[in-house]
Amino acid sequence: NVTEHFTVEEFACHDQTPYPSEWIADRLTPLCVALEEIRAAVGGRRVHILSGYRTPAHNEALRDSDGSGTGVAKNSQHIQGRAADIVVEGMDPRAVHAVALQLATEGRITIGGLGKYRGWTHVDVRPREAGKRLAQWVG
Repeated sequence: NVTEHFTVEEFACHDQTPYPSEWIADRLTPLCVALEEIRAAVGGRRVHILSGYRTPAHNEALRDSDGSGTGVAKNSQHIQGRAADIVVEGMDPRAVHAVALQLATEGRITIGGLGKYRGWTHVDVRPREAGKRLAQWVG
């Protein structure tokens, strides 16, 4: 396990490429620590990882899947192993987003990006300079 409730296998690319082992300590561990805090803040509900690491090829395939290239960033934090798209058991993604935003605002989690989507919440630990705002968007 990377942390108590998250394993490295959960973050493998959907094309079966494992999460890069050289990124576990400095990228995946901080992401999982933030996800553990989110899990605790929602009463210990299970946090499902819909998408973690993506190879550049898999990310590009997702961009091309509908021909528009929309919904998947070309330089996604998923490619860098710093992002997770999550759903929390029994919770609306808007509520999950609100919890994560509150935790970030209070300084209880260190994240760089937070996205709100109809079916999931995106959380990432991209580097963020002190005093810089959290990257936020609606997908």
